Amino acid sequence: MAIVCSKTISYFHMWKQISNVPSIFISAIMSVLNSNVDDPFVLRYLNITCNLLTAILIGLNNQMKFTEKANMFHQLSIKFSKLEHAIEQAMNINDLTNDKLNSFVVQYDSLSENIENIPNHIKNKVKNAYNGDYFLPIILNGDSTNNSSPNSGSEQYNSIVPNIMINNNV
Repeated sequence: MAIVCSKTISYFHMWKQISNVPSIFISAIMSVLNSNVDDPFVLRYLNITCNLLTAILIGLNNQMKFTEKANMFHQLSIKFSKLEHAIEQAMNINDLTNDKLNSFVVQYDSLSENIENIPNHIKNKVKNAYNGDYFLPIILNGDSTNNSSPNSGSEQYNSIVPNIMINNNV
């Protein structure tokens, strides 16, 4: 999930930048027009039009909440990475007990509840890149029956550890 979150961060940052660039250009154009246009009638309508376009762009940016979504996925990416490291550490020292496993499931479920819509093209990219090599998160497949790995022996692990291979001798 950390990979999915980081790709989603990039996606929302890109849209944030795309939505901010026209506002910058409109402001620059208005500065040039204000200093070069002598007719107050024309200048008035140009100012109204440019201010309207700027207001629409800012309104759309605020409505789409690109910055908030990018920040949310950034926080989730960090938390999923920490969870994956905790699972790897427990596996490395052969300390993956049922209690720890249940704790990891609760933590994973808690983090997954905070995930808003992930764009489908990102889901598909991650699914195509990692399917067969790693256990995929349920959010990428929609259900746990499609969520398999060639090295998996137990379906219970598929929803727990999205990007880590787990041995069957846990």
